[in-house]
Amino acid sequence: MHVSINEIDAAVRKAARGAGLSWGQAEEAGKAARKLVEHGFEALRPLADVLESHSAGGGIASRIDHDRGNWRGSHGPLSPLVLGPVIADHAGEIRNGRVITPGPVVHPVLLIPFVITVARTCQRPAKIEWPSSGVVVWPNGACGGDVDHLIHLTIVATVTCRSAEECDVRNSPDPAWLGACVDPDLWQRFERLAHLTYVPASDLSRRRGAGGGEIDND
Repeated sequence: MHVSINEIDAAVRKAARGAGLSWGQAEEAGKAARKLVEHGFEALRPLADVLESHSAGGGIASRIDHDRGNWRGSHGPLSPLVLGPVIADHAGEIRNGRVITPGPVVHPVLLIPFVITVARTCQRPAKIEWPSSGVVVWPNGACGGDVDHLIHLTIVATVTCRSAEECDVRNSPDPAWLGACVDPDLWQRFERLAHLTYVPASDLSRRRGAGGGEIDND
């Protein structure tokens, strides 16, 4: 099925909220999904995996513990949907030379949209590295390095985010403004999480105007 960029953004935002993320985190998750699709990353499936882990309430950390300057998950590996916005918030410090090394992190490909934000804020390339390789991200969203490896990583012991040395600017990939083809089963995973945000019907909710109310004109 073909899904537009706006539909992907909205569906992921609702699913993230249903999975238990805060409103702000859910908003960032929708924007991240949008950027990933626009820049050609096939990352909706790992995104669904992460959201379902949040919903299940185990196996993934939704809070960052700061231990001697190191960022670790409070009760398991870090969620990229929690870590990513925090990295983006520190873009100014990264521009000034700070190196951030959190971990372990699940599905690190989902950090790419936030590293794009860092690169744009710094107005120079930013780099995300893991123990065996790394990817450079330009302000225009172009990526270079071991992108294929990053897409298939399910967990890494650490990731490092830093401002990269100046290097040749790459052309940005043609953005997928029209959306993407999404497997219906995958789309249903987002819809099931989104349904968790719905309030069950009650006499009180109907009296307050939910649904068709108490008036039946049929």
